[in-house]
Amino acid sequence: MRNAALAFLLTGLILAPQLALAAQAKASIAQWKALNSQCRGGSGDDPATQHACDQRDALTRQLAVTGWCFGRKDDPDAAAYQWHRCTAKSLRPE
Repeated sequence: MRNAALAFLLTGLILAPQLALAAQAKASIAQWKALNSQCRGGSGDDPATQHACDQRDALTRQLAVTGWCFGRKDDPDAAAYQWHRCTAKSLRPE
């Protein structure tokens, strides 16, 4: 019984930070999607549009640093890109 409780505690200590990171990534990806919509849907001569694009690009780099990538090398086109945990096949920001 004591070993089971210790194993449960250790599992929680290991998984809790991962779950927090996943929740943070989910929130960041939602923010990225909103900024992407503003960037792509905004007027090219509106400073707010450029600001949204700049924020989106910064968030793209931040997500990549934490192990999240947008699109894979074998995706047929940009319309197929999805956020995912980075792998060897992932596209990475330049």
